[in-house]
Amino acid sequence: MVTELDRRFGNILKDYLTPFLNGWDFRKRRLSYLRNKDSVTWYVGVQRGRWNNNARIEFTLNCGIFVPGVVSTYTNRPETTSIGLSDCCIIARIGMLSEKKLDKWWVLEDIVESSDSDITIGTEVNSYMEQYGLPFLSRFQTTEQILSFLHAPVSSDDSLIQPQNRTIRLAYAAILHSMRSEHDELSSAIEAAMEAGHGTPIEGVLSRLDRKLRN
Repeated sequence: MVTELDRRFGNILKDYLTPFLNGWDFRKRRLSYLRNKDSVTWYVGVQRGRWNNNARIEFTLNCGIFVPGVVSTYTNRPETTSIGLSDCCIIARIGMLSEKKLDKWWVLEDIVESSDSDITIGTEVNSYMEQYGLPFLSRFQTTEQILSFLHAPVSSDDSLIQPQNRTIRLAYAAILHSMRSEHDELSSAIEAAMEAGHGTPIEGVLSRLDRKLRN
């Protein structure tokens, strides 16, 4: 059964986030928004809180960068037919992109009148996307820009962007170089990843990846 809170939540997306992202060529699919450009897809996902109930709904936004074949090759699983956050090779929670770098959740409660509070929430959701989400996504319009990020040392400004693990970033870079037929860069990236991951739980993953990419 659809509750009044569910209706209000849906209206916030319908009246605010969806038209805003449609203006940037995103297309909605359930609680996800996708924008495809060449081999790079921008992802915006609405995440509902785990403990939501009939009296309270919390939600936040996640942003991601999807390139076919990168995460599926790393995880050794079939390529997705429906892009989700876990399929993205670069991920950021919207609040972590703000100046405060604090998680941001919007809350709807049935004890609060809907009109003014929902307008405030919808307006703030779009403001966060405009100020933080879109600038983040705009950094990754090509595989060259993605590779530049994956190869760069993890900076303090980007410390909360996933993957935070330097080894995984290098592994993703190696996969991208393989897809681009850049064999020297591939070898350099996978060797650096294996060196950084030596003795860690993902050492076996890197060994498998090395055999797959260079054989």
